[in-house]
Amino acid sequence: MTLERALAPLCDVVVCISEHEMRIARQARIAPRVMAHIANGIPCNPPVAAARSQPDWPADKRRLLFVGRFDRQKGVDILLEALRELRDSTFAYLVGSAVLNDGAALKLPDNVRTTGWLSAADLTAYYETADVLVAPSRWEGFGLTAVEAMRAGLPVIASRVGGLAEVVEHDVTGLLVEPNSSAALVSAIRSIGTESLKSMGEAGRHRFVERFTLDRMHSQLTALYQRLSAEKAATYPRARRPALPQTEGSSNA
Repeated sequence: MTLERALAPLCDVVVCISEHEMRIARQARIAPRVMAHIANGIPCNPPVAAARSQPDWPADKRRLLFVGRFDRQKGVDILLEALRELRDSTFAYLVGSAVLNDGAALKLPDNVRTTGWLSAADLTAYYETADVLVAPSRWEGFGLTAVEAMRAGLPVIASRVGGLAEVVEHDVTGLLVEPNSSAALVSAIRSIGTESLKSMGEAGRHRFVERFTLDRMHSQLTALYQRLSAEKAATYPRARRPALPQTEGSSNA
């Protein structure tokens, strides 16, 4: 945040992707007058899932999905601990891999399978066939995978941290749980029935359309740029062009 604080006075506006980010910026002593909140957005329709990308879910198990870095921030180790407790009642696909390698080496229980990173089209099939996305982050500025899940009508169980707590509406589009707690995660996963999964997924899709589309983000950014341009024009009006010199036979008519 030191770099952001140093650069903020040089900016006309600092765009924050969540209210959480705005609070952090205020704590870093960035002036509220230069900040604007515009949430991230994604296209209304995901890429079409390829037939070859259909996941092989085991029968008669709760289908959990994790998408992201296998790094400490994303809390995948907390999910693995929960899966050891849940045992044969659940199965999870983990999409992604470690990037920072800032956590302990992961030991996968038998009810987990990793896929590595997937293309957006291949990932669509996982969002469309899972029962719930799990986002157990320790901290999060926004929570893009939660938005992608909601676009697919997939409910989300997420840590009550940062931007995730703004994306997921507790008991409506999913469940928010205390961070750093595998026990809270286990309880949440066990508590959601089939009907709740369906209704939360529908509510999540509605919330996505209402708040997190790319069109909405584009409109808000365009309005912001237009306002700034108008303010600049009013502050620094364009100098009038000098009158052309008159010559014999010329006319300004």
